[in-house]
Amino acid sequence: MAITKRIDRPIKNAMRARLEHILQHYREIAVSIDKFRVQTANEEYVRFWDQLQHDNDELMRNISRYMVMRCNR
Repeated sequence: MAITKRIDRPIKNAMRARLEHILQHYREIAVSIDKFRVQTANEEYVRFWDQLQHDNDELMRNISRYMVMRCNR
């Protein structure tokens, strides 16, 4: 396991704020994807929306996990 250098609180807080901003954009994207999926009739396109939503959810989980592990409060 690698030893990581200590990160000062102001730097952690700034990074967390930036990540929260990015996370908010991904949440807005999730709402749009859901809206477009509901409006889509073609099954192939619905599957694409589902995959896109899954990928977006995974990105949000990764960002959230990083915020907790590296920008903890």
